[in-house]
Amino acid sequence: MKLLDVTIENFRQYGGKTTLQISNDPKKNFTMIQGANGTGKSNLMSAILWCMYGNKVVKDSAGLLNDHVEKTLPNGGSVKVKVTTRWGEKEPECSIERTCEYSKEKGKVFISVPTSCVVNQIDRGEGWNKVAMPEWFIEKYLIPEELVGFFFFDGEKMDEYFMDTSKVKTNVEKIAQIDVLTGAIQTIKETVKSFWSDCKSFASPEESVLRTREEKLSTEMTTYEAERDAINDRNKAIDERLTAIRESLLNNSPAVIKNLERERRGHEARREIIAQQMGGIGTKKAEIIASSLPVVFAIHALNYSKKLIDDETQRGVLPPNIKNTFLEELLERGVCICGRDLKEGTEHRKEIETLLETAFPDDAVKDAVDGKYVIEDLLKRTDFTVRYSELLRNERSLSEELKQVNTDIQGISVTLQKSNVGEIMELDSERKKLEDERDKNNVRKGVIGNKIASLYREIEDLKVEISKSSKKSVEREKAFAVWEYAKGIEADMEAVKKKIVDDVRLRLEEETRTYFFNMIWKKEAFSNVMIEDLGAQYKISLKNEYGKESLGRISAGERQVLALAFTAALYHVSGYDVPVIIDTPLGRISDEPSENIAESLPNYLSDTQVVMLMTDKEYSQAVRKKLLPHVGKEYKIVYDEKTMCSKVVNYG
Repeated sequence: MKLLDVTIENFRQYGGKTTLQISNDPKKNFTMIQGANGTGKSNLMSAILWCMYGNKVVKDSAGLLNDHVEKTLPNGGSVKVKVTTRWGEKEPECSIERTCEYSKEKGKVFISVPTSCVVNQIDRGEGWNKVAMPEWFIEKYLIPEELVGFFFFDGEKMDEYFMDTSKVKTNVEKIAQIDVLTGAIQTIKETVKSFWSDCKSFASPEESVLRTREEKLSTEMTTYEAERDAINDRNKAIDERLTAIRESLLNNSPAVIKNLERERRGHEARREIIAQQMGGIGTKKAEIIASSLPVVFAIHALNYSKKLIDDETQRGVLPPNIKNTFLEELLERGVCICGRDLKEGTEHRKEIETLLETAFPDDAVKDAVDGKYVIEDLLKRTDFTVRYSELLRNERSLSEELKQVNTDIQGISVTLQKSNVGEIMELDSERKKLEDERDKNNVRKGVIGNKIASLYREIEDLKVEISKSSKKSVEREKAFAVWEYAKGIEADMEAVKKKIVDDVRLRLEEETRTYFFNMIWKKEAFSNVMIEDLGAQYKISLKNEYGKESLGRISAGERQVLALAFTAALYHVSGYDVPVIIDTPLGRISDEPSENIAESLPNYLSDTQVVMLMTDKEYSQAVRKKLLPHVGKEYKIVYDEKTMCSKVVNYG
């Protein structure tokens, strides 16, 4: 539906009543409005937006009233702010009128009647009828509020057009009206659930309980899988952005910034190696402690024991010349091996008894002899202090190095953030946030992976139990056949949606590429424009002549051209017949490229109603000459400094 005319009354710079016709000539589809900054050029678009969406889009409702009207309003007086737009193909078919009323009491002006909207629609048989739900009408027959930024936009901010791509895919699908297909798929899903309920009615009580449990677990697993996929999509987007940031830090900065970024990467790699080495030292320390600490604690006792054994050995007591068992046998027999009598009280018996008292027991002798070698072996391990001290020295050295590396990294980051090179500070800050987010995502993904594996095993076990407990019947088999058939349709619809989404993306990509290379003035500097599907979002990619990502490094003017190309392509894949309104479309583009765009753009928007709000610098004679064959209406905004009011007059 075409915008036929706009009537503005007391809205901001427009005191009194101003009406302008919008060209709906298919051959002269451009309406040009020239105005100096501050005269109300941007507020013309704001007036149209306020008329359609009210304070949801134009937030400053308290500042709508024209300053001159407010100043001259008498005490006790009231005045309306009103904007009316009329829509149709050639003749008006509907009108939107939004008003609010201001009053003045005791020198203070305030909103006395809140904003209200009235939509009237023509009925060929009955004339004009008031629409009961105006917001619904605007959403259905014109354009949803959430998509308006793709059709009415500020050219001064177009260089930010692709900075946040998180909603681009969702909005593109809405613009291409793929959400209609999504609604149909949701209906099928509900039908599948209904058929599943029928299937469960045929199950035995035991099977019913098992199937309910299986359904619950399957739903839970699907939720976890969706979260996992969303994390993968987000991580993919993060990796893409990190790559672009690193390339930007390396390739779009002065040499010193490049060197600092390379140096930081080297420090980060060294930090990882140090962390691994310190982990290895920790393991070795634990091993040494486990094997050597008992010996260290017993070192004094071991040395004392060894000294006793050595002393007795030196005296000839150890090992003994005669075993005590031999002496005991002599005393028991009462006769020495030499034949002498060893009866009680004899001198010879007393000598043997004395010898027996001074001899070590056989077990003690054996323990002492064997223990000597064991103790000597244990004492060899007392180099614990040497080995442990060496590890501590290495650990301290690595710790000091790590501290220095961290200091160097921090110093480089501070230098980068304080750098005068454009975007460096923001890019480095963004890099840190993205890396932190990715780390958290990976932890969460690990948890989810374990949950999914556990649920899968549980579901498979339930299927075995269900198979054992299920009752076979013709009705049951039919119910399950219907459910399986509906599930197949659901899968087919999802496949159709995916195919359509891919087709829309590829067509949008192809046309954006064509329009961009026709309008850009440095064609040799770029090799490709792509719209990549990252799952949850689209990524707009612009490759330079070397095939590297350059979107983050191009000028504001070049981004503006890319945004214009994307917008023109978007119209060709959308089902919306609404005007494009662009405020300051060429503000950041120099003279020669502006002329190239002025010559090319009408070819891409030939079937679209276009309103351009331009400064006198933008709407130069050279640009005007290129656009004039396509211009159906041409205006100029004139500002009266005495009344501080603007009015729209014919260009000339």
